[in-house]
Amino acid sequence: MKPPMLKFLFALLFCFEATDTYSQKIMIGNEVTNRLLTWDDFKGTPDANSPHYAVTYWGMIYQLNGIRTYGDSVHIDELIVELRMDTKKSWCKKEFVTDDLLKHEQGHFDIGKLCLKEFLTLYHNTTFHKKDMDATMKNIFYTTMHKYDELGVQYDRETDHSQQKEAQQHWNAFFAKYIEQ
Repeated sequence: MKPPMLKFLFALLFCFEATDTYSQKIMIGNEVTNRLLTWDDFKGTPDANSPHYAVTYWGMIYQLNGIRTYGDSVHIDELIVELRMDTKKSWCKKEFVTDDLLKHEQGHFDIGKLCLKEFLTLYHNTTFHKKDMDATMKNIFYTTMHKYDELGVQYDRETDHSQQKEAQQHWNAFFAKYIEQ
């Protein structure tokens, strides 16, 4: 092969790899934003039987576009990931709202942001194969979601839903270190 042909192949490979992209959306309700939560974001009906003063519901979805196979290898052109705080399911008991409680609820949404980051890291560090691409992707997604659901439980247990001030400060420092606002 002559050198000009090598340059052409290198340029072609570079263009091929450059199409491997991802996009992420962080949403509060229908708003694409990375702002802090406010009490106005909690539009759901409070659960009168719940001992809690507020609940933050978040979820994550993903979409794969441009899936191409080469033998057993799989190339995914685009991954779209969306983290959303569900404002219609998130609720608060207005008579108990405080800045400290809002900070605690922000922590729950921050756990969702950590989940998003880890999911993207695992996705980028995974080699996908034709025979088990769907199973591999679902495993990454559900394993990550489960890990961060459990982290939310741990967060509430350690902070007693924001009542343990020292533990809450520890978690606030943790979130400040690992979350970009």
